[in-house]
Amino acid sequence: MNYKTLSLVPSILVMTLIFNLSSGPVGVELPTIDHLDKILHFFAYGFLAICYWIALITYKVKKNYPIAVGLTFLFGCSDEFHQSFIPSRTPELLDIVADTCGAVVCVFVVNCLYLSYLKRNSTSA
Repeated sequence: MNYKTLSLVPSILVMTLIFNLSSGPVGVELPTIDHLDKILHFFAYGFLAICYWIALITYKVKKNYPIAVGLTFLFGCSDEFHQSFIPSRTPELLDIVADTCGAVVCVFVVNCLYLSYLKRNSTSA
């Protein structure tokens, strides 16, 4: 298996984890922190977006930032739709908003760090 194919593995693992976690009842009682579920959505889907972004960079896909965010949005929508079939779960539009915001912010930060790294290395060579 080559490195390009391996770059897809983190995205697949994170999607599988999210799908499995949203397939059953809430297993643990979350601490009473306001909007903790939205914060968890923000970071989980932000991490998924970073995984997509890394795979897209590896495949040298142009416009990798908006594509990574778009894929994350679509997966978030599909997960909320999936939850509509789970008796103990309810789909929420605000979860999709948190998912997408997490994707936008996390990929933006990682993309800026990556571009800074590239710029710093190209000027020192």
